[in-house]
Amino acid sequence: MPNIDFSIGIGGAAGQGVATPGNILAKLFARRGLHINAYNAYQSIIRGGHTFLTIRTSREPVRCMGDGLDMLIPLNQDTMDRHLSRMRPGSSVLFDFDKTAIKPDGAKILDRLIVFLKENSDKKVDLEGHTDSVGTDQYNQKLSERRAASVKDYLTQRGVDVSDIVSMAAIAVIDAQQQSLAGHFG
Repeated sequence: MPNIDFSIGIGGAAGQGVATPGNILAKLFARRGLHINAYNAYQSIIRGGHTFLTIRTSREPVRCMGDGLDMLIPLNQDTMDRHLSRMRPGSSVLFDFDKTAIKPDGAKILDRLIVFLKENSDKKVDLEGHTDSVGTDQYNQKLSERRAASVKDYLTQRGVDVSDIVSMAAIAVIDAQQQSLAGHFG
């Protein structure tokens, strides 16, 4: 069984909702029996200042956050500019701004997930779509749903059994003064 060592970075402006997807991903990895290390870098506690969360997961205990990233979830352009250099070869940002088409580099990440699922038939996957806080809550909710559906379609078209996808959730990241929206659908 191959070893898993996967790092995700999520960044944006303070108050933009960096913690919500980070908490969801940490729970997802822990529920799958993986070890995690999460590090929150708050360069600014002033609303609008840059914040960055790194989550590293592995089958073995994770003792540090590491230097490279396999996936970057930038909630603004500043995050992309600051952290793109940390991306490892073959790593990716899944979606362009306001889009649902999976980017070619994002497909490589999903292809790794497909191999993992085929080698570990006892494992299941929870899919979640995320957005930034630009746009209305309703628009972002629909965009989140379309992104999760896009990933589901990608996986099932490449042989992942639909029964291996135990749930899909759409999470629209909105202003910190409001609560995150979470809509589950089939």
